[in-house]
Amino acid sequence: MEDWRSVKATQTAVRDQIIPTPSAVKPRLSPIVSLGIGVAAVSTASLFVRMAQQSEVPSLAIAALRLTMAALILFPLAWVRCRDELRRLSRRDLAIAFACGAFLGLHFATWISSLQFTSVASSVMLVTVSPLFVALGSALFLREKLTGLALTGIAIAIAGGLLISLGDSGNSAGGADSARRSTRTCSTCGSR
Repeated sequence: MEDWRSVKATQTAVRDQIIPTPSAVKPRLSPIVSLGIGVAAVSTASLFVRMAQQSEVPSLAIAALRLTMAALILFPLAWVRCRDELRRLSRRDLAIAFACGAFLGLHFATWISSLQFTSVASSVMLVTVSPLFVALGSALFLREKLTGLALTGIAIAIAGGLLISLGDSGNSAGGADSARRSTRTCSTCGSR
């Protein structure tokens, strides 16, 4: 019985070194402050993108600069904190990480470009309803059951999207202006 306890204690000590328990890791910022910073960053991103577009900066350049700045800030922090884990990544892990990065780049390129054709509210609404599409895709393709709470969330998301769409169809910044831009873009593409 004694041997089993010492083996278990050793396993727990090793596990805590590899995967620290929440009590072993004290956050440098409180979770509320971190959440506030994240919400502020996500909430203001589209406004800064729109300002850059009004200064005639191409959408793809904005997307590339945004990802490059994030990488320049985050990579040194990740290297200092997780150097051993990064060195242990297999080729498969690296390939998956690069594929994820490519999809993230595609997401930013298309989302930032969308801000040229619609209002900030509509663009952000379309981007943030992705959980709705995940829930519907899970039900259709994976045959997962949607709970009552999930269906309520989907209904609220659709209602909010309809409200934003109705507001956009009037004299909002995206309405008539985006129709003129779309027509100009289509006529430019058609003349090539």
